[in-house]
Amino acid sequence: MKRMMDNICSNIQKYARKEQPIYLQISIEKGNLKIVFENEKKEINHEVESNKIGLKSVNKIIEIHQGQCFIQDLMDSFILIITFPLSFIKKDFKYYAYNIRNLFSFILLFLV
Repeated sequence: MKRMMDNICSNIQKYARKEQPIYLQISIEKGNLKIVFENEKKEINHEVESNKIGLKSVNKIIEIHQGQCFIQDLMDSFILIITFPLSFIKKDFKYYAYNIRNLFSFILLFLV
């Protein structure tokens, strides 16, 4: 989970417009924990290459935890939606509670 958040935040640092807000929404919908990240993309020099290994890694980690990952890479914005079934989270609640708490701490440190 920490690696997943590291990859997501690294992508935000590299590709998000610094002068625009990063939207984060966390909710529970239809028995799932849903986390949405949305940011405007900065204009990128065409010499910067991305092989999307970070996003592939994020997707694999999410699958291991029985979740789903949806990516919308639009012309000027990027949206990442992650869902985890609450039934899976309840099996090891202490683990997920710890990681979700760290997620908030990490995001707050990143945004400040």
